[in-house]
Amino acid sequence: LAVIEGNVMTGNSAIALGGALYDTSTRTLTVRNNVFDRNISPQDGGAMYIEDSPAIIGFNTFHANRCDNTGHGSGLYLNSTNVLLEKNIFAWHTAGDGVAVYASGTSGVTTAYSCFYSNAVYDTYYSDGADGSESVTNVYTADDIRADPLFADRAGGDLHLRSKGGRWNPATAQWVTTDTNTSPCV
Repeated sequence: LAVIEGNVMTGNSAIALGGALYDTSTRTLTVRNNVFDRNISPQDGGAMYIEDSPAIIGFNTFHANRCDNTGHGSGLYLNSTNVLLEKNIFAWHTAGDGVAVYASGTSGVTTAYSCFYSNAVYDTYYSDGADGSESVTNVYTADDIRADPLFADRAGGDLHLRSKGGRWNPATAQWVTTDTNTSPCV
């Protein structure tokens, strides 16, 4: 069992796969409460590349990660693995194939209560065949949403969620109570 929790991974780059995180072990991987922001992979998995590792990925924010060239999975690339994606935000993935979550091989992916927004091509892409011939795009559960997550200040790099009830601003070490709307992810 491996647990990756409570990290902010911003502006990382990979030599080949997985801009911020690369895992090809066979142990169960848990990735929770992290921020993956503007990471780059020249191939697959702009933020994260997982192969052969069963994983639980929850309560993470994947924002504006990218693959250069013809890479797949600007946010997350899954190869031959079973993954539960629960309560994640995947937003503004535009480069490479423009797909937030790309699953290939024998991957089994379950999404629950996740938010997908403004991903250039597809939010999710599942390919069973080597040539992509058996593919399914934009598969959601009834619990997933497609809406702007309403980050506090996306342009300024503050990916906290807006809330009329208040939110903590770590830059000023104060509560913000002036938001006029609340994120659908709260």
